[in-house]
Amino acid sequence: GGAAARNTGAAAARGKVLLFIDADARADDPQLIANCLRLLEEMPAVAAFSGCYEDDNHSPHLFGRYLDACEAQMRGAALDTLAPGCLNGSLCLIRKRAFDVVGGFDTDPRVALEDPELGCRLASTDFRHWVSSRLRVRHRQPGLRHYAKELVPRTRHYIHLIRRHGAFNPIMGGGAEGGHRFLYAMGLLLTVFGFGLAQWPVVTAGATLLALAVWNLRDVVGRLTRSDGLVALPAALCFHGLTTAAICSGGTLGLMDWAGFAWRRRMVDAAVVLAWARSLIKQNAVGYLIQFVTHRCNAHCRHCFDDPQRQSIGVDQELSLERIRTLAKSVGR
Repeated sequence: GGAAARNTGAAAARGKVLLFIDADARADDPQLIANCLRLLEEMPAVAAFSGCYEDDNHSPHLFGRYLDACEAQMRGAALDTLAPGCLNGSLCLIRKRAFDVVGGFDTDPRVALEDPELGCRLASTDFRHWVSSRLRVRHRQPGLRHYAKELVPRTRHYIHLIRRHGAFNPIMGGGAEGGHRFLYAMGLLLTVFGFGLAQWPVVTAGATLLALAVWNLRDVVGRLTRSDGLVALPAALCFHGLTTAAICSGGTLGLMDWAGFAWRRRMVDAAVVLAWARSLIKQNAVGYLIQFVTHRCNAHCRHCFDDPQRQSIGVDQELSLERIRTLAKSVGR
């Protein structure tokens, strides 16, 4: 995956600074490297810098231009400011010492947001991060179907990112964007159900929430109508509804994972206590069996005592699932 490729390049690099550009981004600015060097000199206390997308991204389709407008609105408030817990992998500049201290990108292929995850670890180690308007790239936007399909697992992982680091990312969405999407979804649902049940107070409440959500979307709509005319208004509302549905689906799945993880831990704790009690009663019974964490585990719990050992052992050195089942059966219940 991309994270492992970046870490491979960083390990081979002999310089003091690392510059990363995503595969779907293109640097057209001939002054990019010069701007990077100036930022490093001007802000010696800052460990990492993120760039942003060009104002005129030249997306060939309407949905791409909608994404450009949404990203410009989200990132505009955070440009040329310190943004802890955030990193934009499309274009980022990191001092190699800070990169090595935090251990680089998470190479687990199931991590869908390895760049903001690295930003959170940088923030937890007190390394400073700056978002600069002087570092810009062109970003190739995906189509609607591909984006919606990708958005569900990304949002699902974003819930786990919050669980791991306890922080919203102000540039990749954050609390304000989540609240806005919630308003839009609730307004749409209340309006549809109100019309279906002929409950006009419900319709009024839904229309009010929708109006607030559309008002928050005014910069996006304004930018689209200037480039594509009034036809962009219904298209933007449709796009926003579809992407909001994908975000809500991914968020629901992430919250279910979160609740299920806590429930499973309590069940395991209870099973260990019962097995220990049974071993006191039955002679030669095994009280419990310790199964060390493997590479198959997709959780990243801070309390896990064996994570360093897990990372030092290759996947090919682990027991197969069939061998684990055989060992488990050999000790009884």
